[in-house]
Amino acid sequence: MDNLKYRIKGVEIDTPTLTSNLDELNIPVTRKSVPRLKDELINFSLPIGKHQCRWMFHCSLKEQSILCSGGVTKTFFGHNAWVFKKEIVQIEAIIKIIAADLKSIGGIVLPDSMDAIAIERTEITRHHALNDSIDKREALERLNAMFMAKFPNRHFYNGATHDRAGTTGIGLNKNSRVCRAYDPFDKFKEKPIHVSEEIWNLLRAECANHLRIELIFDKRELQSADLSTVAAWANTSLIDEQVVKRYEDYGLSSEFKTKVLQPDLVISTNPAFVEAARFFFTGGARGKQINSRSGTSNRFKQYMTAKGYCVDVAFSHHIHLAHGLHRILQPQLAAELPDELRSAPDLFNFWWQE
Repeated sequence: MDNLKYRIKGVEIDTPTLTSNLDELNIPVTRKSVPRLKDELINFSLPIGKHQCRWMFHCSLKEQSILCSGGVTKTFFGHNAWVFKKEIVQIEAIIKIIAADLKSIGGIVLPDSMDAIAIERTEITRHHALNDSIDKREALERLNAMFMAKFPNRHFYNGATHDRAGTTGIGLNKNSRVCRAYDPFDKFKEKPIHVSEEIWNLLRAECANHLRIELIFDKRELQSADLSTVAAWANTSLIDEQVVKRYEDYGLSSEFKTKVLQPDLVISTNPAFVEAARFFFTGGARGKQINSRSGTSNRFKQYMTAKGYCVDVAFSHHIHLAHGLHRILQPQLAAELPDELRSAPDLFNFWWQE
């Protein structure tokens, strides 16, 4: 888990005390009235934890809640060059760290129960090791071509230069972004001062052939997936299911085909789809398209997906969908760090447990 946004409900806020104490700490505070909601917001940011990673806080006086957002891994370790799994452990730890700092200000009384926490946005990150037959720039360009074909109005490719591959994904802005893929070496531009040169170079070498995949879940998606509570994140099977689903939905783990599906195969498996398949493979020159409003249309889509075709993308563009990384980009094959690096205190010091 990396970036996280969560809301603490049932908070008691003493506005004069809170704003006065923040002022004494030289922490800028903004207050904003929202007439439409009949609410007043108190906004401020705090450096959190050993590495002083800054988090944003938005207090709603009407709802008696605090919306907290920031970088989980960077708060823990002073960098997010590598993001671990075990999301439930990370969520519970960061909530306790932030709660302690909020309480220390004064003017805020927080509920003790984790049931008062609602997860509203988060990122799940995985690394995947490429084989020697493909470099990272080529891999990212293939993924970009796939995103462009599959999500023509939502894909992006930013930051590419002659020296770096850039970042590709889905979502034109921060609020709509759902997936990012890039070279994790972008996280290694500067060595954190608390990490030794030797250990940092070992981490660089370990990730030298990795691709980094980030999946972003917003409030609506978390609610739909039953992952909006802290307790839900203890269900690792549910998290794995959501990751697998998004890898498939975004085309990362899908093997797209570029050869025509033979009519005999369609006839032998589902003869009702013969004309629809012919229409798809000939670009409408032959066959007959299924009415998109009928249930048959969805069943045909599922049938074609299982065969390696996306009916929402013209067959002539399937050459762009077939990125060839589907065997590598399987969630269960995500890379792991060797014990030497996982246990390196320079990189991953669990200071909040001391």
